[in-house]
Amino acid sequence: MSWVTQRSVSDSLYEALFSQITAAGEMSADQMRGELARTRKGDPSRINSVVTQDFDLASAFVEDSIDLVFSSRAFEHFDNIDATVSGLSIVCRPGAIIVALIDLQTHSRWIKHKDPNNIYRYPRWLYDLFWFREQPNRLRPRDYAEVFERHGWTDIVLEPVKQLDDGRTDALSTEFMDASNQMDQLSVVLCARKKGDQYGKVSAIPLVEEERLPDVSS
Repeated sequence: MSWVTQRSVSDSLYEALFSQITAAGEMSADQMRGELARTRKGDPSRINSVVTQDFDLASAFVEDSIDLVFSSRAFEHFDNIDATVSGLSIVCRPGAIIVALIDLQTHSRWIKHKDPNNIYRYPRWLYDLFWFREQPNRLRPRDYAEVFERHGWTDIVLEPVKQLDDGRTDALSTEFMDASNQMDQLSVVLCARKKGDQYGKVSAIPLVEEERLPDVSS
């Protein structure tokens, strides 16, 4: 089994992930805990990390070689999400599963808690004018679902993790005022399966309890 992992992910998230994989009959939870422990120690294991400057997945991995992708707060930083998902579709096997935590809110610490939707209040020309590397791409849940579906992924589930009590469509840029943008969603978990019959249907993984933030309209 080929894996992509981050050491900063909490053990509770891994345990939730392991329970889903165990249910699919691939490996036991104890086997996966052992592999994770070896990876964290830097010993050879079946969990592998690959780092590339250009993030060219198609050249970093062998075609049809990955059956599980786990991502934490990365997808919102890809400028070309279509190219990213296209690369994933090349290296993932039929039936491969992706679980991705996507942080949709502004990332500036001094603004995030007071106005998490701040990045959506500027027209595109102004937001692009202040572009910097890894700037949030401002894609919404439906955008991610559409891209994955277009590249041959199915059983797409978007589970909210953090929400506002009130999505506040006032003072947003025009392109984000439509209700389909779900501006109350501050972070989501995306689960999907690449078309094929290797695994069963994907269900949402209960990574953390939903967190609701107070309305910040005042």
